[in-house]
Amino acid sequence: VLISIEKDHTSSPYTTRWPQTKAKITAPQKKHTPNVSLIPSLDLLEGRHVQRYGVTFFKGRIVSLRRVHMMLFAFITLMLLLPFQIQAILESVTYEKQYIESNIVTAAAFLHEGYTLLKAGDFTPAQNIFSTAGQQFKMTAGFPRRQHPIVVSVLDTIPRQPVRYQMFKDVTESGYLIARAGYIIAGEARKLVSGELVSDAALLAQSEAAVHAATQDILEAHFLFSRINPRELDETLRQDFIEKKILFDKIAREAVNADKAVSLIARMAGIDDPALWLIVFQNNAELRASGGFIGSFGLIKADKGVVSIVDIPGGGTYDLRGSFRKNVIAPEPLHLINPIWEFQDSNWWPDWPATARKIVWFY
Repeated sequence: VLISIEKDHTSSPYTTRWPQTKAKITAPQKKHTPNVSLIPSLDLLEGRHVQRYGVTFFKGRIVSLRRVHMMLFAFITLMLLLPFQIQAILESVTYEKQYIESNIVTAAAFLHEGYTLLKAGDFTPAQNIFSTAGQQFKMTAGFPRRQHPIVVSVLDTIPRQPVRYQMFKDVTESGYLIARAGYIIAGEARKLVSGELVSDAALLAQSEAAVHAATQDILEAHFLFSRINPRELDETLRQDFIEKKILFDKIAREAVNADKAVSLIARMAGIDDPALWLIVFQNNAELRASGGFIGSFGLIKADKGVVSIVDIPGGGTYDLRGSFRKNVIAPEPLHLINPIWEFQDSNWWPDWPATARKIVWFY
């Protein structure tokens, strides 16, 4: 109940008496809810005092002591249980860290085994091992999201993520990319060795695209792997990481070379356009700059994967001697053999592209 004091200005303005005052009881307004009634024994008064027209009012609210007691009980309970919760969280984090590290080490061992099988030519077992490694990396990459979906979702939205979390993502993603690339390369190598690609131009074109995609995976994985700082790793993993990085550099170079080789094979097979190829056979018993004396050669044609022989002279390179329209002076050291430069001695430079251009020019 609010008791307000109001002045009575109904008296005549010509009187010299002070205005009369009277008290009246009004209902509390919605805007203010002060309390001046008797305070219950289990309540506390919270607010401030306001003085108007010589009367002190209390403006505030009543807080139940029961609520205070419940809040105090909850606080004490939390303080008692907090050490146990912290210990449980630390044990959970330690377990997850050990689980992730163990899975990554196991998956990396699978990658190394798959690479060894691939180098040995065991393509089908290599595919199986690479597949297992990929599944292991994929399962490990999704582990934090399965355990802490909200935390991981928040971390993924942060532009600058914690170093350890970013390193975990780089390791698992690069490992998965390598496994996928290894699986593809092993499969295409198996097809090439079995002769499937040579007889089918469409398959050869698909193989070229697949190997190129696998090479891009390896290069992307190499980039992710190279930005990992070994100092952020535990000492037990640091040396193994450095060794794997050296091996990874070698694999990346080999992948680029394999991509170029497959593209060359596709070009030689005339997948896009018919190709005419001059093949020379060098005898290393008679040394020359590019490997040996050119004793024989052949001319082949390839169109959409179909290879046909155009010419293989029975007399080898000497069959061309009578076909030259002019004589060419040989390099001076060759004058000991022949002052005239001919097709069989055209491989004069150890730089093969330069020698190849001169061989084609003579032909």
